[in-house]
Amino acid sequence: MGQSRFLLQKLRVEHSEPVSYTLVSSADGFSMNLNNLLGMKVRIRFDGDTQCLGCGGSTRIFSQGFCYACHLSHPESSDCILRPELCKGHLGQGRDSQFEYENHAQPHLVYLAATSVIKVGVTRESQRPIRWIDQGAASAVAIARTPYRAIAGKMEVELKSHFSDKTPRDKMLRGLDDSNLEFPTSIQRIPEWISPEFNPYLISKSEVEVVCFKYPILTYPEKPITMKLEKPMTWEGKLMGIRGQYLLLEGDLVLNARAHGGYWIDFTLV
Repeated sequence: MGQSRFLLQKLRVEHSEPVSYTLVSSADGFSMNLNNLLGMKVRIRFDGDTQCLGCGGSTRIFSQGFCYACHLSHPESSDCILRPELCKGHLGQGRDSQFEYENHAQPHLVYLAATSVIKVGVTRESQRPIRWIDQGAASAVAIARTPYRAIAGKMEVELKSHFSDKTPRDKMLRGLDDSNLEFPTSIQRIPEWISPEFNPYLISKSEVEVVCFKYPILTYPEKPITMKLEKPMTWEGKLMGIRGQYLLLEGDLVLNARAHGGYWIDFTLV
C-alpha cells in the first residue's frame, strides 16, 4: 500500500454524494481517500508518538493538536475560536493580526444545522459547507451574513436561548436524524429573537437555501464506543463509515480524527 504513516489533522472533505473524505498527513501532505476503503479491513497502530501542529515539537499534545505552550499562543486556539462574540480581529487585535484579518475580519455566516436537533453556529463564509460536514449535519442553512466574526458571534449568543449550540454526538453517530425537523418555522421567528440591530444581516427568504448531506456509511454503530489514543495500541477491523470527523469502525468503535490532531498513526489496509 506504500506510505501509511500519518500525522493526524482534520479530515479533508468534499461536498459530493456521498461526502468524500481524505486522510491527510500534516507532516508531508501525503493523502489517502477513505471512501475507497469502506467495508475493508484496516489496521490502526499508535506507537505513542505525537508532534505539535504549531511548533512541530515532539511533545505532549494538550488540545486541538497543540502543545500547552502553543495552546496559549497560537491564533487557532484563541478564546474567540469557541466564543466568536469575543473576537477583536476587525479591530486589528488578536494573537496574530494577519491571521485575524485572513480568517476573522472576513464575511461570516450564522447558520442552523440539523441532526436530531436544530443547532445554531457561526462559520467563515468561505468554509460553507465544510463546517457543516465537519459537524456531521444532515442538513444546514445560512440565516445571516455578517462582515466579520464578532457580529455573527453576538447573534449566535442571542439565538442560543432558542437553539442548541452543540451537535448531539451519540445520536449523530447512530444515524438518529429527525426527518421531521423543519427550518422554515424557525427561520420565520428569528427576527423576533434577535436585537433589531442584527436584522440588516439576515439573509432574505429568496436567498435561503437548505443544503443536505449524505455520508459514506455502510452501518451505523448501535452504541458508539470512543477509541482514544492514550497509549500505544494496535486495532484491526473493518471501516464501516465516516461522518463528521469520525471514523466508524467495526465493533461500534468510533475514532475522532480531529480530536487526535498531532498524533502519529500507521493506517494500512490489511
